[in-house]
Amino acid sequence: MLVTGVLLVVTSFAPARFVAPWSGELEKVAWIPFVPLGLLLGQVRSWLRPAIPELDLQSPLAQQLVKERDSYRGLYHAAKIEAERLARELQETGRARAADHDPRVALVPASVLALDGVGRNPLIRIGQGRAAGIVEGDVVVHGGDAIVGRVVSPIGRGGCSVMPIWSPLTKRVNARARDPVGGIDLPLQVSVTASGALVAQAPTGIELPQGTHVLLDDREWSPEAQGMMIGTVLRIEQPDESPLQRLHVLQPAAPSQGLDVVVVKFPRSREPS
Repeated sequence: MLVTGVLLVVTSFAPARFVAPWSGELEKVAWIPFVPLGLLLGQVRSWLRPAIPELDLQSPLAQQLVKERDSYRGLYHAAKIEAERLARELQETGRARAADHDPRVALVPASVLALDGVGRNPLIRIGQGRAAGIVEGDVVVHGGDAIVGRVVSPIGRGGCSVMPIWSPLTKRVNARARDPVGGIDLPLQVSVTASGALVAQAPTGIELPQGTHVLLDDREWSPEAQGMMIGTVLRIEQPDESPLQRLHVLQPAAPSQGLDVVVVKFPRSREPS
């Protein structure tokens, strides 16, 4: 050890160009005094924490451990999915509250469970019902102010169906056209064609620019639905049977595919106690 120390001291004062070619060998020499100490510490570690013998994966103990591992893994993923769902519900509720500041309006988030109907009667099944205070006619929105549709009967305690605004069975609804930059405020009538397109009919001779907002203004819908977005003008079509008529094809504000969370709006006075 003394020799090693002297060698290290001497080389520390040597020029770098002299030491550089054999610095690797010097490092190995410097570690020689610590080899016995390393062996001793390794033996102490083995004594304090002995190696675990290899487990027979076919033994009953191993099978039980694998079963418990898979069970806890499933619980972890289920909890993670539930946490993500709750986060989406909280986000949707925040958007709806930002679009409607009225404290008298209750907002109930609901997960979209399934498409409850097909063809000419598409219905959306959501995971809230009578227990949350929901009744027939309540408006359902997405993204804050985009109308999805209205709740229809029958209504279960923990679930109900929604007729979307783009359903061919939706009656003609009254609306207003509003340009986002101002200047346009016209009454419209919105309906759904046999092919499922959402269209708005403006007064004769009027063509609305692309991107014009179409908002609900129909007293047959609940007060909480008034002013909510139906869609935006996508393009203008001229029916062959009515050359003077202009149909404004709308892009629905709420997506017809991929809905996962919606919000039901109704008077707070109806909330269950």
